[in-house]
Amino acid sequence: MVARARPAMAASRLTTTRVGAALHQRGAVRHGSSAAAGGELKKTPLYDFHVAHGGKMVPFAGYHMPVQYGGLSLADSHHFTRNHASIFDVSHMVQHISRDPARRLFSSA
Repeated sequence: MVARARPAMAASRLTTTRVGAALHQRGAVRHGSSAAAGGELKKTPLYDFHVAHGGKMVPFAGYHMPVQYGGLSLADSHHFTRNHASIFDVSHMVQHISRDPARRLFSSA
């Protein structure tokens, strides 16, 4: 029998130690709700694409994000994705700013 790791506990420990400390030191704020953190909603690089293709835009995590397209029901959208393909815009997720002089070397690798 193989012993199973306890990822939830490991992740929790990691969050409360290294990651939690890093967030606390930097004073980082993460907005993961549907409410904006104040001010205008941001637009992702795909915002114009979503609007041009009939995306119904709603506020999410401080951004304009699409929830439905061109009058399709959620079920129709699901079936389209299962039979064809869909794009999920992740540009509002994990974003990093690097001020390191070697950042261009890293990003071009």
